[in-house]
Amino acid sequence: MGAPLPLSRLNFCEALTYLDFGDAAALVALVLEGQTPGYHQYFPAQAMTLAGYTPERILAEFFPDTPLTRPAAEIEALVDLSELERDFGFRPGPPLTVRLVGR
Repeated sequence: MGAPLPLSRLNFCEALTYLDFGDAAALVALVLEGQTPGYHQYFPAQAMTLAGYTPERILAEFFPDTPLTRPAAEIEALVDLSELERDFGFRPGPPLTVRLVGR
């Protein structure tokens, strides 16, 4: 785990879009090899965890007005990669773990 990020520097919306170059390259290869007809839209991202925070707590503290498709207690990750895994077998590398300073 690297140095803690000051809360003022952490933009969760940008943090959720992080994807390791190696994982991005692997995903491109999987998509090109497994092309399916029609239009498909995916949101690839690295799994991210916050030390000491569950997804339920992150949603409550940082995204309180976000409409949920299921109860917060049932959410395992903030970005759902299930369609990428189902369609292409894609799973990103180990989660990026971030610690927050002053929390």
